[in-house]
Amino acid sequence: MRNAEGMYNLALFMINGHGVSKDYPQALKLLLEISKFDAFDKHNAPVVGVKEAEHSIALGYYEGSIAEKSIELAVVWYEKAISHRNGMSANNLALMYMNGDGVVKDFKQAEQLFLCALNYGDPNAMDNLVGLYLASGNINKAEKWNEKSKKQGSKFARLREKAIAQMALESNADISDVIDWEKELNLPFENMTIRERILRKISYEHPDKSKVMETLNDLENIRNKSNHVSPTRIASNGYKYDLEVLAKRKDKSEFSNRMYLAVLNYMEAMGAFHSIARRSIVVLDNDSRAFIGRLAMCYKLEHFVGSMPIDIREVIRKHVLLLLSYSDRTVSHCENIDELAFNQDCRICHAVLNMQSDENIDFLTECIKKYPNNKFFLEIRGCLYNFINKYEFALRDFNRIEGISKDDVDNLYHKACTLKLMGREKQATDAYTKFLLVASADHRKVPEAYYSLGICSMVNGNTDCIARHYEQGLNAEEKQIPFFLPYESTSKEMLELMLRTIGGLSKGKEKPVVKLADPFRKELIVNHRRCISEYGKIMSSDEYAKFNFTTKPPKSQSAPLSWVGLKPIYLNEINPTSDHVLDGFVLELTLITVPFNNNMSISFVAEDSNLNVQRLYLGYVPLLRKRPIQVFLLEVQTV
Repeated sequence: MRNAEGMYNLALFMINGHGVSKDYPQALKLLLEISKFDAFDKHNAPVVGVKEAEHSIALGYYEGSIAEKSIELAVVWYEKAISHRNGMSANNLALMYMNGDGVVKDFKQAEQLFLCALNYGDPNAMDNLVGLYLASGNINKAEKWNEKSKKQGSKFARLREKAIAQMALESNADISDVIDWEKELNLPFENMTIRERILRKISYEHPDKSKVMETLNDLENIRNKSNHVSPTRIASNGYKYDLEVLAKRKDKSEFSNRMYLAVLNYMEAMGAFHSIARRSIVVLDNDSRAFIGRLAMCYKLEHFVGSMPIDIREVIRKHVLLLLSYSDRTVSHCENIDELAFNQDCRICHAVLNMQSDENIDFLTECIKKYPNNKFFLEIRGCLYNFINKYEFALRDFNRIEGISKDDVDNLYHKACTLKLMGREKQATDAYTKFLLVASADHRKVPEAYYSLGICSMVNGNTDCIARHYEQGLNAEEKQIPFFLPYESTSKEMLELMLRTIGGLSKGKEKPVVKLADPFRKELIVNHRRCISEYGKIMSSDEYAKFNFTTKPPKSQSAPLSWVGLKPIYLNEINPTSDHVLDGFVLELTLITVPFNNNMSISFVAEDSNLNVQRLYLGYVPLLRKRPIQVFLLEVQTV
């Protein structure tokens, strides 16, 4: 019988190379196998190894350590681990929401996940929660939680006291007028720092003085913003570009057909590589030629389709380099057409696999000297020139491609982008327009081309065209292949910023709060219902002994004479690990489950006005009382 904990430990050995050779693919395969196990046994106790494996998979995708980096898949696996009570995953995902790292920045979601991590026992969550409150400018909560963190022995708590004190001084610089103004206009502020809130008010009241500063600030945020995550975009087999989806679309457009052929060639290349990778030496035979030919064709059709895990890419890169050296020796002695074609394919594969190398431009320059009419070498070098801001050199390469293949769709787009980067908006507008005339409606760059046209119009002062190009971009998104949705574009965000500034775009309605999206909330409700069900079975059975007793609390509390003067307190501000009495506070709760009396205590799940939830127990309740119980504080217990 397979053991999840043992398999998980073996996977860690493979990742770290402890006692065995490092083997990332096999480790990932083992972790994925563990994730199929039931996370809980028949007694609802966690099965050791399952949630840990899910967390390791998520971390591997996030870091790109055991598989190709994928924020999308990292979020999927973090959420799965959280559903199985993994505090580390809740902490890591909260950090992503806090920093806008691959997901939309959302302080409320980050707070919810940090609190969930605390409840699931992650020791780092409390320190990170303080960091969140500092980032959001919530000085009161930052002070409270930093004090709790200090009591828990955190070495960071004392280091943060100075930062908290400084922020307290800044917050006392009177932002009451900002708060009143926000309330008057019903403006949200949950994901904004104090500085951003002040800047927003200044921009509203003095647009002539602050418009430029505000816009620059927003543009900087847009530039630093990571791509949003949409886990549902991942195909069922784990590979982003599903061949079955493309097969249904390939006859409808040229771009879908190119995508289909690119994915098909990539899969065939990987199949060929699987055969040659078993060998102890690299030889130039039919399998090697098939591998290079298919992989090069994939890159020539749509290079981004050929992404692969880092460790596999490194192995393939070494194989390609050896095959290239064999091919160079072969073509130096003959001018066979097939050998020359194979040599070019080897060079294309080598260039794409070494895209991050500083020596790649020199290598491509050598390739262009040898094969001056190969547009793919020019295209790759032109893109690299753009990346290092050598736009004149990039434009020269794209112009040369135009002489080789006049209406090459991708080249038209690359040229348009280069002209825009050079500040030649009028020429860029003509180039984007030409691209749109020849590109398929579902080409992945069509929406971006419309948004870029809007940017060019904005720079040229033609504000009438901005909204039109923005709408054209939105309409083009509807025709995109599902893999590229939701569509993310910096140009689109810049247009939205401009349209909001000139009053041409509404921010839309706020989404309603989906309370059951909180995994901790769901677990509390489910566990409460399970207890009621199990208790009913016990009471109706003769196999169990029944007890009916209660005990006095270790500490007592006097009921206040009046509600006046009591300060509000919330569930997330109460430390559930400390046995203490909080005098002078009032905790207002709404029960969200049916109270359950087990003759020893009354339990229920409740939420406060900030939507924080906990399962609470009311102990030492006499069975007979002449007057109703008046409760001012319930001790919070973590399930």
